[in-house]
Amino acid sequence: MKSAIFALIVILAASDGIEVQEARSVELVCVKEDGCLKDCALLYQPSNLRDATHLKYQDKHTGCIQSATGENCERNEQIRDCFTKDEPEVNELEDEEEATYTIYWHETINV
Repeated sequence: MKSAIFALIVILAASDGIEVQEARSVELVCVKEDGCLKDCALLYQPSNLRDATHLKYQDKHTGCIQSATGENCERNEQIRDCFTKDEPEVNELEDEEEATYTIYWHETINV
């Protein structure tokens, strides 16, 4: 029994791990009031990780904010249009109170 446990420990220690695809996303979430995008925030999943893709979307969002003009509603619509522009797929979920625009990607991680 001890030799079986020792062999398992050696195998686990010698392995490099398993590569898996982890789903990640960035969401532009906007609170709506009377059809107006009043306040928008950028959210990431998983929220505790930062990688090159997270930084790419943060930079894109910052650029969109800097280029937007006008009043709050018009400005947030410009930010949304800029942020979702040229993205191959944006999942849009909208109701009377909130609008969410989600972009997904996968990262390879070692487990």
